[in-house]
Amino acid sequence: MKDVCSDCSHNLLNIGIFFSKCESRVKRYIPDEEAFETIISDFAFLVKRIKISGFEYDLQIRNGYFNLYYKGNSIGKILYKKFIGQYEVSIHRKFVNDKIRKKFDPVIKKRYLIFKFPRKQLHPFFNSENLNSMASKVKKTISKKKLFTNRC
Repeated sequence: MKDVCSDCSHNLLNIGIFFSKCESRVKRYIPDEEAFETIISDFAFLVKRIKISGFEYDLQIRNGYFNLYYKGNSIGKILYKKFIGQYEVSIHRKFVNDKIRKKFDPVIKKRYLIFKFPRKQLHPFFNSENLNSMASKVKKTISKKKLFTNRC
């Protein structure tokens, strides 16, 4: 008989003698308090932009990293690498314009652009112009999906 999570009925993974964890649960916290405080400080400007946008943008914690959303659609994954004081931002290439690519020089990994930069570059990367550009590209993708769905 398999061990099953009492909350969601997914299989439990045995991770020790007394502990198991649900394989389907998303950890919605940053386990390192010092890293969390740094992230809060670094993202204060973006939280203000989220409020100003009427919450069209959203940040959500997922398994130790953040996802940035626009109207419920993921723009990208943001990971803080505490030991090197650097952020790694992964964004689908169709959401990033050439100006952003040239300025921040990402590594290409399949369909994603991986941007790596120190904390001080976070604000310039997520400035209003860049966010608006990415949001515009997300809107176009949403419109294409709706058009395709309506034709079926």
